[in-house]
Amino acid sequence: MSRVGVPNAKSVTSGGHKPIGFAAGSRAKSIARSELNFLICFTLALGVLTSLPYVIGKVVSFPGTVFSGVLDHSFDTNNYLAYVRESATGCWLFYNPMTGEPHTSVFFNLEWLVMGKIAAVFHLQPAAAMDVCRLLCLALLCFAVYWLSSFLFESVLMRRIATVACVAGGGFGWFAAIHLFHVRLDSSYFLDLTNANLFPFYWELRVAHFLVAESLIVLGLCFYLRAESSGRWRHYLAAGLSYVAAGACRPYDMLFVMAATALFLVLSYFHPVKVTASVTLRSLPIWICVPILGYYYWLFKIHPVFRWWSIAGNPAPPAWLLAVSFGVSFFLLPLAAWRIRRERISYAGLFMLSCFISAVVLAHMHWLFHFAFQFATNILIPMVMLVLIGIEKPIIQFTQNRRWATAWIAFLLFANSFTSIALVGQAVVLAAHGEYRADSGRVEAYSWIGAHAQPNDITLADLETSNNLPQYISNRVFCGYGNAVHADYKLKAMREFFNPRASNDFREDLIRGNGIQFVLLTGPEIRDLDSLAHAPFVKEVYRNTSVVILSLQPVR
Repeated sequence: MSRVGVPNAKSVTSGGHKPIGFAAGSRAKSIARSELNFLICFTLALGVLTSLPYVIGKVVSFPGTVFSGVLDHSFDTNNYLAYVRESATGCWLFYNPMTGEPHTSVFFNLEWLVMGKIAAVFHLQPAAAMDVCRLLCLALLCFAVYWLSSFLFESVLMRRIATVACVAGGGFGWFAAIHLFHVRLDSSYFLDLTNANLFPFYWELRVAHFLVAESLIVLGLCFYLRAESSGRWRHYLAAGLSYVAAGACRPYDMLFVMAATALFLVLSYFHPVKVTASVTLRSLPIWICVPILGYYYWLFKIHPVFRWWSIAGNPAPPAWLLAVSFGVSFFLLPLAAWRIRRERISYAGLFMLSCFISAVVLAHMHWLFHFAFQFATNILIPMVMLVLIGIEKPIIQFTQNRRWATAWIAFLLFANSFTSIALVGQAVVLAAHGEYRADSGRVEAYSWIGAHAQPNDITLADLETSNNLPQYISNRVFCGYGNAVHADYKLKAMREFFNPRASNDFREDLIRGNGIQFVLLTGPEIRDLDSLAHAPFVKEVYRNTSVVILSLQPVR
């Protein structure tokens, strides 16, 4: 019986004596040295390309500013950096620095823990340590995707196509460049330009948080397929540990891979290819994840402080917009599905199908999970693999006896990466013109608070400043992120506090009632809140051209 995606696969009944193979025998065809040379060169090129904006940001100089070390100045990234700093100062478990309520350190996150320890050992800033991990996990993702492709394709060409398409590909966002020719086009229709959930290249450039977890997930998929091939318990254990490591960085990804593996166990029952391992052993990676899943349920659903983190979340965009945003992969998917239906899908391909279905379904379950769209990070790689499984034969036939076939394929992969190239170009231009920088006066003020505040002191500032502050100091802020306790109430109170028409009686009640020790004023706030600066219940303790810091005075 023919198989799509895995040449020479052998069907072994459940009563057989040999484990199932995927490509050219009992396991995936080994990766040759020439393949490793390609993978190393491709990974290095990708690392250099995505590092260009960071290098330019560090090299250029603008008076009164310093390079922030990140290209994504979002509230999320600042929150991550705050935990990296906690780790760098010696913590192994984290507290929430974005809310003022007293609580003990109970939050474990492997990603931020490792980043912080790297920062401590090499004396790096949190953002620099995050950049180091970005490059390390970029290499890990390239290796893991290539290894995954070896279970699906015997052809070296197909493995390379799969790796480049997954790791460097993009959607149709580059079409937005048409505005340079004075043609109006709504760029909001191109999610691959702005939405961090879709393409790995976006993570490789800007969002290390997604990159870390996804690299571990793909590695876990490889170990699981290796386990299905060998039947050895240690490979199932390695798969489970990879799942757990990903979950210790991003619980969403662990929940996804648990669902995908469970679905695969069900679907594989109906596949003619059988494995000799018992269902209990094959489900071991799922059971390994249960304790940490229980821990995160307690943390984000029951803990009095951290449970506020899971309340926020947005639904997925319209299905048509999300589908189109995946670019060429989505438009080739129906063709691939038609071909796969004609020729029974391979065993490893069935695993990719399980991953794809699980990711799509979970991403649209906002009615059950407030954070459902976080699962969208897991859609692209199995989608690309399924597409290539379906069109593998036409590609191989096209490359036979055609002199320019490989050049054409290289050009198509390059065209599929236009959005990725555009994102790098945009970041380079912005870095060269002074974006991604922080006011040096504010950074100096943050350092002053860090040096003079007591461990339990709380600082009040506007939301943007409060969100930035914890990555520089070990103290908590009144409200710096959407995961703060009673965030809606606090944000409303902060807006009223910084309203020039607010009374100082209200401000004093807010400060004393919430144990706030420092008030930080920036920009126009220094002028607009002059009455607060001269109020008897506070005292000015620090001033520079960017910031004024007020300290609460004892009740007389």
